[in-house]
Amino acid sequence: MLLVWTVAGLLISPTAWSEIQVRVSFKVIRGPNGEFPDNRNTIGVTGLNLNSEQVIRDNLTFTNDMLRRRGSPIRLFLRDNTIYNVTGQAVPWFTRTARSTANKNNLEATATASAAARATWSWHDDSINIYLNDTRSGVCSFPSGGRSAIFIGAGGYRELLIHEIGHFYNLAHTHAGDNDGELENWTDGDGFSETLDDDPDASAADINARYAAETQEKRNDLIFNIMSYHLPQDRFVWQQTQEFVETANNERGVQTSGEGLFVRSDGSNFNNGKTYGGRVRTLERAVSLSNSSNDVILIRGRLDVPDGTVFTKPHVWMKWRSTALIE
Repeated sequence: MLLVWTVAGLLISPTAWSEIQVRVSFKVIRGPNGEFPDNRNTIGVTGLNLNSEQVIRDNLTFTNDMLRRRGSPIRLFLRDNTIYNVTGQAVPWFTRTARSTANKNNLEATATASAAARATWSWHDDSINIYLNDTRSGVCSFPSGGRSAIFIGAGGYRELLIHEIGHFYNLAHTHAGDNDGELENWTDGDGFSETLDDDPDASAADINARYAAETQEKRNDLIFNIMSYHLPQDRFVWQQTQEFVETANNERGVQTSGEGLFVRSDGSNFNNGKTYGGRVRTLERAVSLSNSSNDVILIRGRLDVPDGTVFTKPHVWMKWRSTALIE
């Protein structure tokens, strides 16, 4: 018998806690007098002013705790456990609107223009490059856009960082469009069947009323979804986690350590397990494909492990609405 622990939906080897590690290179654009960004015009009920290094570190801890409680395999780590300072760039970047794709793209172009610029802006190809200034909210591009920086302002909210990182790993909003103050734009923003059509202006009461025939769990998966505009937030659904992990395995692999390997009984052991469509059939095959102590095995559907099977590598086994029978 293989001994495992079950924590928040995870089946965990007693010898290690694995996780897909996302490296974050966090940069603070200092003001003209060297001051830290400080914007009290925060966003919503979970508003947060990212006005000190300690607040940033605490927010990363909050984010990882939130992800762990919901059974996510993703963890955020500061590159070299460092928050970098960008000085001498206050004009115009300290007060340039962060919630602007054009501004973000211009910042990225400036930061990567030369080797000297990369040093000035502490640009790191092996990490998600996040730049903080004195404005509010933020923006990030999808992998298909060919850009990778995240630009945020100090006037944010607790879940802003993981929301923008979701975009980095190819997650769209649960809605289409933007706030307009009207409840008339219920749309499918992300293409996922596990998230209901959404309106960014909707409240929890609006969602519960509109989808009264759905289960409360289904409604909550929208109300508290990290990729929505509703606050507070605390979760990705399976399809979002799948997309996140697949993108981390492939287009955004440089910024991560560890992979997610997908297993289901209808898969094929000729696959590499790095996408759900290319999932493998057996747990043994997934373990054999693993090359890192940070690898996570994601199981969906019933999976029987034969009696007498021996695994010599420690792993997290993540199960989603499924059963892993360990005999």
